[in-house]
Amino acid sequence: MDQSTTRSVGVAVPREAARPSRRSIRISALALYARMESALTVEVLIYLLFTIVAVGTRFWDLGSRPLHHDESLHAYFSWRYYVGDGYQHDPMMHGPLLFHLTRLSYHVFGLFFGVGQGDINATARVMPAIFGALLVPMPFLLRRQLGRVSMLAASFLLFISPGMWYYGRFLRNEPWAVVFTLMSIIGIIRWMDSRNPGWLHFAWMGWVLLFCSKEISFIVIFILVTFGTLVLGVAHAQRALVGLAVWPVGVVLGFVVLPRQLGWAKLPSIPFENPSLTKSLAYAETMVTSPQVMSALAWTAAWLAVESYLLWRADLPGQFQRIRQGAAANALSEALAHLHYKGLHVLGLVLTFIVVSVPLYTSLFTNVESGLQSGYAGQLFYWLAQQEVERGGQPWYYYLVMEPVYEPIPVVLGTAGLIWGGIWAARRRRRAGQPLSVFQMSYALMVYWLVLSVLIYSWAGEKMPWLSVHITLPLICLGAVFGARAFKLERGWRGSAVTTRGGAWAFAAAALVITGWIVYKMASWSLQTQPSGQSPLVWGLGGLLILSGAAVLWLGPARAVRTLGLTALGVFAVYTTQAALQLSYVNGAVPVEQMVYVQSTPRVENTIRAMTSVSEKTVGGQKSAVIYDAEVSWPFVWYLRDFPNARFQADGPSSVPTSEVQFVLVGADNEDDVKPYMTNYTAYRYPMRWWFPEEMYRNLIPKGDNGGIARRIYHNGRYVVQGIASLREPQQQAQLWRYVMYRRPEGILNSTDMVLYVRKDLVGAYNQERL
Repeated sequence: MDQSTTRSVGVAVPREAARPSRRSIRISALALYARMESALTVEVLIYLLFTIVAVGTRFWDLGSRPLHHDESLHAYFSWRYYVGDGYQHDPMMHGPLLFHLTRLSYHVFGLFFGVGQGDINATARVMPAIFGALLVPMPFLLRRQLGRVSMLAASFLLFISPGMWYYGRFLRNEPWAVVFTLMSIIGIIRWMDSRNPGWLHFAWMGWVLLFCSKEISFIVIFILVTFGTLVLGVAHAQRALVGLAVWPVGVVLGFVVLPRQLGWAKLPSIPFENPSLTKSLAYAETMVTSPQVMSALAWTAAWLAVESYLLWRADLPGQFQRIRQGAAANALSEALAHLHYKGLHVLGLVLTFIVVSVPLYTSLFTNVESGLQSGYAGQLFYWLAQQEVERGGQPWYYYLVMEPVYEPIPVVLGTAGLIWGGIWAARRRRRAGQPLSVFQMSYALMVYWLVLSVLIYSWAGEKMPWLSVHITLPLICLGAVFGARAFKLERGWRGSAVTTRGGAWAFAAAALVITGWIVYKMASWSLQTQPSGQSPLVWGLGGLLILSGAAVLWLGPARAVRTLGLTALGVFAVYTTQAALQLSYVNGAVPVEQMVYVQSTPRVENTIRAMTSVSEKTVGGQKSAVIYDAEVSWPFVWYLRDFPNARFQADGPSSVPTSEVQFVLVGADNEDDVKPYMTNYTAYRYPMRWWFPEEMYRNLIPKGDNGGIARRIYHNGRYVVQGIASLREPQQQAQLWRYVMYRRPEGILNSTDMVLYVRKDLVGAYNQERL
């Protein structure tokens, strides 16, 4: 054989073939360029545009807003972790992932943003900004399952959402919690579509990271598991599903009815503070031996026996075998039936949970026993106990008032999509036997996700504005899918959204002119001291109603709804974007927004700057001696971290401070106690934290009779009707318009004040520096 060849699998191959020619390299490069060019479709470019702009908006002016009370806690303990003092998980501050990420941010991004007093605010918020931007393009992963236009719309709504925008720049767990929640939803839908178990593990990884972030992981897993149980029960074991609904009855009987009738002792208190192994075991022993739990366990054992028999009769293995052989089934059943080596997958899920959660909760194995106790038991115990505390004391309709103000498009489209889903489900009952497709199953999942999110977060005792994003997320997903189909924007739907035939553009332009007239006229009318007569809003809405009637007659009902509906969505999009900009960059530290809750005032950072300047001029650096009390400890533990001579005294000074003490910071509640010792100091009183005038919405439905369900429904319904009817009054219309359009709430901004005592010989220097 010629030496220019070598033998491989019995075939002579030229040696030169292993070394590609320049021409082949050029061809390969051209092929790669062609693939990239084909991949860069208009759709992909739009996603890239959304993502780039999202990165810019989330990082813009990131450090100017003073750290919120909770942000100061998160930033401080992450900083302690960063400088080598360690970190120990505390359920009060949710999961450990925030502290690991923020520590990493100090290490990596401190090179760019710095870790000094003036710029560390931005460094602390880098990770929230990254995840806030990462959320925007995530719908791209569902474009083939839920529709390309639908997911582009979802991406756009996530981008302009005021809640996602504001809390995507906020050092809380929410920025990554919504990312990991959506990651779980994406994984489930992609798994049902492709039957690739990798997507199931992708969904599980999202949930595990959510578990390491915040306790809402229990809400998310409850929603996903109960949805799957209902779908599989309806499809394969309806009798067992009926039995499943019976179990809560016995539990309520054992925990609520029987204790009242038989006088059983109350259950022990949850050991949510520093839950050691001894405390947890003692609590578990007391719980298990209580008559409530014993009766519930007995009921559960009997129920499980009946359910096992019903499931045996249903022959689930046989049903899944027939699905594998080609029998028609819904998308979830098919994905489960084709999941081979189930035991190995379960083992993989368990290992993923251990490998991810154990290092995070144990602070990279430096706090093993306490970290595992607080992570796997303490966090759930703590936040269950907090529901009874009802921090914030918000009414049950808190989110129902907030969401329409900030998220009008998701609320309108999501509510319409929810109603349409109910109608579709009712019609489907008449055509039983047709399995659900991937799209239908996904739509049902989004409806279920939205309904349970609204119910659970409205029922929970603790209601906070940042939790609203967990209702906004399913609203956006469902609303985008419904809206794209309702307006026939997806391929495969007959008709077009807007057409120039028949004067559609003329009607859209007329609607915009009337809307502009309303905004212009209401600007002056709503600001009158005593507005009277019919408001421009009423006249304008009347004009829009007449225009809608004319559009129906001229264009036909379907085309009129699409034309005017898309015009209204455009107006709402402009309003939402303006609301997001105003919330994030104008009012972020001023609680004229309901989203801004117990925010540190700008005076906090102004005070620290003035104290730092005085210290540099008098004793050098930040070496001034400072005393601060428990009332101002947060956020000032964070802001005074670089003052080595700052001392904490819980109730403030109990005697005359020594001569080297230059500043004393106390809460207004301690002012009278420390005032007698402050004869050598001049007092400055400032607002430290302030909040929205909540009386604007708290009195919409006064607390009433806690009687039966029917009585409470009547009580709440009566005040809802009265509230809607009151909008006929010009004064009410003006008040609502001032808040919605200009964020001018009725009432005063409430605050918790601080008192700064400055040594008298430093007053002149301090006055020169303070703003």
